[in-house]
Amino acid sequence: TVLRAAWGLYDQFPEPQQTNAEFGNPALGSIVSRHAVLGVERIVSEGLLAKLEVYDKTYRDLVESVPDDRLYANDGAGFARGAEAFLKLDRGERFFGWLSYARSVSKRRPHPADAWILYRYDQPNIATAVASWGIMPGTSLGFKLHWNSGPLVTPLVGRYQNPDGSWSGIFGAPYSKRLGDYVRLDLRVDHAVLFDRWKFNWYLEILNVLGRKNPQGLSYNDDYSQATQVNNLPRMPYFGLGIEF
Repeated sequence: TVLRAAWGLYDQFPEPQQTNAEFGNPALGSIVSRHAVLGVERIVSEGLLAKLEVYDKTYRDLVESVPDDRLYANDGAGFARGAEAFLKLDRGERFFGWLSYARSVSKRRPHPADAWILYRYDQPNIATAVASWGIMPGTSLGFKLHWNSGPLVTPLVGRYQNPDGSWSGIFGAPYSKRLGDYVRLDLRVDHAVLFDRWKFNWYLEILNVLGRKNPQGLSYNDDYSQATQVNNLPRMPYFGLGIEF
């Protein structure tokens, strides 16, 4: 059994366009982040490993746009905290697999007077299962199943027509609506052949075998009367060949 602990203080410079003298604010300071991690790792039995980690991250002096001559200011703050469990089983060439699940929350406060809101990339649930079997010498069959909470979007709450006849949307609280979950199953088969001092390895992989329409965002028509879901990767097979010598 191994206990692990880590603590760090990090600085990051703003983006170059944010400090540009013409389009940004050259007086911007660095973004500051504090990370703390605590974990435990244990070899349960031969080939079986279990880990659990908890973390807490805080951010200050995040760069945000402001409605004055500065254009940008170090007004933002944020945090991310959560836990992750991990289990791995390794039986050599016969079988290899692992499971992981993470639960977390990530929020931002754009300006000191604002309320805390969910970070646009917040995903409270993330789970992954991976496995690979050696079905015969030189040949393996594997899969990867991934699930996570759906993406956040800013909901449309109304619309209005401009004097020129065009339409504009009225949007609600930022990133306050979550779309459907992301679920993807990938399958893969590998086969290796040795020839003299050369090793040929070909593989066939099918991404998103179930053909699930995983949401990525929303798009609207010209008058904001209809919303269309924008989806992630469709079902996609591909083939690869690797050569070692």
